[in-house]
Amino acid sequence: MLAQSIASFRQINPAIIASQRLASEPLNESVTKKELAMTLKRVAPALKISGSTYHILDILLGLVREADLKAGKKPMVAISNEKLAEYTMRSTRTVSRCIKRLVEAGILAYADSPNGRRFVCRDQSGAIDYGFGLDLTPACNNLLEFEGIATAFQERLKFEKQARRLITSRTRAAKDLADLIGREAVPFIRKLENVMCQQLDVFTRAQVVEAIYEQMLIIEANMSSEGDTNGVAISNTTPSHREKIVIDKRHGSNEPHLELKTDNTCLRNVEMAFEKKPEVPAAGKQANSDDLRTSFKTNELNQLPSTNLSGVSIGLLESACSDVKETLQLELSSWSGLLERTEDLRHLIGLSEAAWQSACVSQGRHLSAACLVVVAEKALRDPDAIARPGGYFRAMIDRANDGKLHLQKSVFGLASGA
Repeated sequence: MLAQSIASFRQINPAIIASQRLASEPLNESVTKKELAMTLKRVAPALKISGSTYHILDILLGLVREADLKAGKKPMVAISNEKLAEYTMRSTRTVSRCIKRLVEAGILAYADSPNGRRFVCRDQSGAIDYGFGLDLTPACNNLLEFEGIATAFQERLKFEKQARRLITSRTRAAKDLADLIGREAVPFIRKLENVMCQQLDVFTRAQVVEAIYEQMLIIEANMSSEGDTNGVAISNTTPSHREKIVIDKRHGSNEPHLELKTDNTCLRNVEMAFEKKPEVPAAGKQANSDDLRTSFKTNELNQLPSTNLSGVSIGLLESACSDVKETLQLELSSWSGLLERTEDLRHLIGLSEAAWQSACVSQGRHLSAACLVVVAEKALRDPDAIARPGGYFRAMIDRANDGKLHLQKSVFGLASGA
């Protein structure tokens, strides 16, 4: 007989009640331990489960028995908060909050005993006869829903990646157009700066940036057609492939002649004219051009990786971080792809945004991202070895600041053990 009760001292909310309801019945169908672990690790970023909460979840997944995940059974883990606090090097109050977070997420359910102890009694076959502890039945019964949430989360990340690329490309194109348009581009550039400073989601920002860029295109098109005439067009009967000087033979040799060029030559001359810088520009135009050029700085992604990354290529990181790739469905084919997923990696190891920004300022985004994915890989492979992944990351940055970081050895070690 299995008790499924909640202690009177716990504060109940609708999310906890929903988890308790899912755990009121045994498993509907059998699940494998690997399938359960991989699904929960994939959905963890979508549920904002990271840091100590993720570490505790990983411990519980390691303790649950494969035989308890069969249909009709109850996957229960009997481990005290004190033991979890010892494993994670956190306080028991922090452990209690992390367990409550897992219950509210629909992963665990409480099975509290009257005296607060957690224990499991098994029969001769090894099945749980009765017990009290942390029940993983909600996670097993929610497995299909969690898979859908993880897939939707990955799709959203993909669309966000496309939106960020659109924002980057359109801002660069707007800067190039501003050099051609001149003074009329100033309000658009200011509007673009305001949009980049506002707290907007990436999709809304992409739409606004796209609209501003289209308005600048319209102005540029109108400016390029200002000198056109509305009269009858003069047709040129000279073959376009002939690039010669044509002299009117009806007049004397002293008459002026007309030089006809092909379209390719004209385009080449225009390009050369744009490439040449005026020797003595007007004071107003020079100041205006400087304002436009300094209004938008080059995207940080274009900077070269830090010299501390010598010997560490993106291909080596890809081969070394197999668990991170599988858990987050991460593509490590390029540095830009890694930099775009640093937010998920930061949540995974429980690193604060302030610590991440400080690392980027001191060592650059490339080295910081490489350290971030290495710490995440180590934490996924052996959570007990790294009690505080966030502190481990900060220690790596401190060693890099002192010139003592040997990242290449760590990456090669992970690659050989993959």
